[in-house]
Amino acid sequence: MKEIPTRGWIEAPSPITPLPAWAARLGLRGLWVKRDDQLEALGGGAKIRKLNTLLAAPRLAGPGPLRSVGAIGSGHLVSLCRAAKALGRPFEAHVFWEPPSPTVLTHLAEIVAGATRLRFYEGRGGLLWHPPALLGGVPPGASALEGLLGLVLAARELKAQIDAGVLPAPDVIYTPLGTGGLAAGLAVGLAAVGLRRARIRAVAVVERALSPDWLLARRVERLARHIGLQGPAAKVEIDRSQLGAGYGIATLAATEALHHMPQLPLEALYSGKAMAALMAAPPRGQRVLFWLTPGRRSAEVPSWRALEGRLPRRLEARLARWR
Repeated sequence: MKEIPTRGWIEAPSPITPLPAWAARLGLRGLWVKRDDQLEALGGGAKIRKLNTLLAAPRLAGPGPLRSVGAIGSGHLVSLCRAAKALGRPFEAHVFWEPPSPTVLTHLAEIVAGATRLRFYEGRGGLLWHPPALLGGVPPGASALEGLLGLVLAARELKAQIDAGVLPAPDVIYTPLGTGGLAAGLAVGLAAVGLRRARIRAVAVVERALSPDWLLARRVERLARHIGLQGPAAKVEIDRSQLGAGYGIATLAATEALHHMPQLPLEALYSGKAMAALMAAPPRGQRVLFWLTPGRRSAEVPSWRALEGRLPRRLEARLARWR
């Protein structure tokens, strides 16, 4: 496999936290957490892994604005905002509505503070009428082919930690499933480093229409072909049991997962739902790795209320109605 170009943002592996008490409680052979929240660069988070390789690709490596789409509390847009600041490039955010929560409003404040242009859409469907918001920029979740290469590097990183005795090879790896980039990249990367037997349990946090099985399979196939993978990728099992009322809407099970594990920076919309799936139906007798994806909150971001004058009028009005 050819060398993968990067921005050099991932200089050290994210640490592994063992949870032996919870492993015993859930009947697991072991439970470990891959702490991407503690990656050093740009506030950490799994999105930085994808941006680290995607923004090194020639088509996105120039000086122009970085543009992408996401919900008003999108962690992807927060990470892209930080990347744009680090690269000294303008940042254009196209955001659609999701129900506010403390995490959503914190993310919105950082997006508003860092965006050179912000456009609001009432729903995800509204973006279909505005192709410029979707074309020529960073795709949702940074899940372009070049972005998935960052997860191939993550699999290499995990293999090195296993070889060093930090943890044994896992039988099952739990991740959230949004755009599918994390699951697809790990499926190919794990196979490439000899961890093909590990199964990925991808817990859907978006509706089936936005995360169909065929789309995930196509991402895996394209990435495997791109890196020249010999043999099948690791198996991905999609778990749709925790979606609840839909994308961006917390469930009781996810909220309870946050309460049960205060030692981890889970959030209710992605990692909380993935943890809820693990707690609801643990694969007893298996070694489990939970891939923790959120980034850290920036200490420099003001309260979103201090930025209300910079919000698009329709978004400001909708937030006012919500309160």
